[in-house]
Amino acid sequence: MAKTLNLKKLPARSVTIFLISAAVIAAVILLVVLPTYRYIGVMDTKIERTRQRIEAEKRLLPLYQELVKRADVEVQTKLTLPERKPMLRRDLDMVPSIMAGLAARSGMEVISASPDVATLSSGSKNVLVNAAIRGNFFSYRRYLVELGKLPFVDRIEEVQIHQKEPEKEYQMKLWVNVS
Repeated sequence: MAKTLNLKKLPARSVTIFLISAAVIAAVILLVVLPTYRYIGVMDTKIERTRQRIEAEKRLLPLYQELVKRADVEVQTKLTLPERKPMLRRDLDMVPSIMAGLAARSGMEVISASPDVATLSSGSKNVLVNAAIRGNFFSYRRYLVELGKLPFVDRIEEVQIHQKEPEKEYQMKLWVNVS
């Protein structure tokens, strides 16, 4: 025969202790164990993100080291400027080909280069040259350095930069000394 448990025969004190114990165990689970599991989940996510960042940085380390090597190369801070000499007025038609040569050495492309007719006919000692070239910014920097080495270039009056895909277009106004 199976014994049946009769709840009426259990002492009230035992039932109370049992309920209090069950409540304490439930409180410990709700207040300690579940928040700890959530915290562990958050920490696992942070650990995974950190691991991914470390892997990405390991892949980028050779590139970073190469950039550091390039940055250590000394950049010439003072450019040597030639003695300024005027260009013969009859040689002004050579300006587009001179600028094309500079552009080719700098990795740029000349779109147009022409002396301004108004300043050319005025008999002035300076002639305005309008030029448009295409290329990237670093090549343009080299182009400007090469342009500064020309003895007949007096100054650059204006530069306009336009974004044309895939590279930039630079429109310049520069003054050339003529005699």
